[in-house]
Amino acid sequence: TERMAGFLPEVSYSLSNSKLRTSSTDEFFSTETEQTHRLRALLDFSMHGDEGSEFLGVTVFGRFSSGHKYTPILAPLNLGSANPWNIGVRGFIDPRSRNPSGPVYGSSTPWTWSLDVHLRTGFRVEGIAFSFYAVATNLLNRKNILSVYPQSGSADDDGWLGSPLSSSYKTIPNYEQFYRAI
Repeated sequence: TERMAGFLPEVSYSLSNSKLRTSSTDEFFSTETEQTHRLRALLDFSMHGDEGSEFLGVTVFGRFSSGHKYTPILAPLNLGSANPWNIGVRGFIDPRSRNPSGPVYGSSTPWTWSLDVHLRTGFRVEGIAFSFYAVATNLLNRKNILSVYPQSGSADDDGWLGSPLSSSYKTIPNYEQFYRAI
């Protein structure tokens, strides 16, 4: 790729559709590692002085990706081996307690994206080259959601406090505030 008036653009996109085939029923399912869309875009600008003695460069890099697949699950009907302090993550601790509420890997986490900027400059003094760099990663301070609780589909609510099973525990002083804090 050649520069045009100091600019160098690059874009890449990938589309994937991975499926898992079961041997018992010969059905196809999405997998948890499937990330259907990925887009990466880069725009670089460089400007050089006389005989390459000075330079200034800026690179902007963006990443955009669709979410990962997960299987939504039903709220538990009993505490089972869990307790009121870890019930929200019961599906992660004991997979036997998972009851899908939809298709296997039928839901997806939200899209993620970030924007990075790299600044660079340099010059020569008596044949010695000096270069300076500044890098801003995740320039807009984007808080991407990488995982969700399969019971609620939310990154910050595991669904326990909305369950009828939690009503007796919510009468414990400060239980709800403590549970939200942990």
